[in-house]
Amino acid sequence: MLKFLIFSILIFFSLAVYAGGSIEKEIQVLSKLLSDQNAELVKKSVYLKESEENSFIVATFSLEGFLGGNNFQQYVAVYKPEFKTADQPPFQQFGKPKYRLVGVRQLCPSPTVSFHQSSLEIKDGKITGVCEAHKSQTDGEIKFSLVLGPYNIE
Repeated sequence: MLKFLIFSILIFFSLAVYAGGSIEKEIQVLSKLLSDQNAELVKKSVYLKESEENSFIVATFSLEGFLGGNNFQQYVAVYKPEFKTADQPPFQQFGKPKYRLVGVRQLCPSPTVSFHQSSLEIKDGKITGVCEAHKSQTDGEIKFSLVLGPYNIE
């Protein structure tokens, strides 16, 4: 039942995102869907990177203050820009893009590690990066890898 609810929310959000707007605006909407009544988007944590080969835009961001506490969660979201196309050949794209949400995943779910933005790489349909342990931990780095699909990320 919970999976159905989450899936329904993501479908609804994808349709809402398709209505248009800038990437930053879309991240604000997504952050409101992912947060509880206390959590807020950390605006300085928003990081955007574009994949040239697949024309995806990868966004990472943090939400803090869940349940009124001093905590945070980091996320990665993938958007695909879609343009209007002409009805006649050569079917050229025109206008401002509308961003379709491809998928969203939580990064570094442990509270003892945090995502390092400069480690984000997008190559051959894969998103890779590094979560680094806080200074008091001895774990070092935890690498993650996500596969980009046309309709989701895994």
